[in-house]
Amino acid sequence: MKERIAFVDYIRVLACLMVMVVHNPLLPVWLAIPTIGLLSFICCAITTKLLSLLPGSKYIVGC
Repeated sequence: MKERIAFVDYIRVLACLMVMVVHNPLLPVWLAIPTIGLLSFICCAITTKLLSLLPGSKYIVGC
C-alpha cells in the first residue's frame, strides 16, 4: 500500500512540474526536459540512499 502511495505521489509531482513548464515556462523547453530528467534521477538516488540506511534494507534496495 505504501509503495502505491509513493508511486502516486511521484507521478503527481512529475505532472505538476510538466504543467508548470507548459503553462508558465520558467525555462525553455529544450532545457526543461533534461532538467526534469536530472531532478528525477537525483530524487531517486537520494531516496535509494536513505532507504539503504534502514535496517534490513538489502531486501528493499538490493545492495
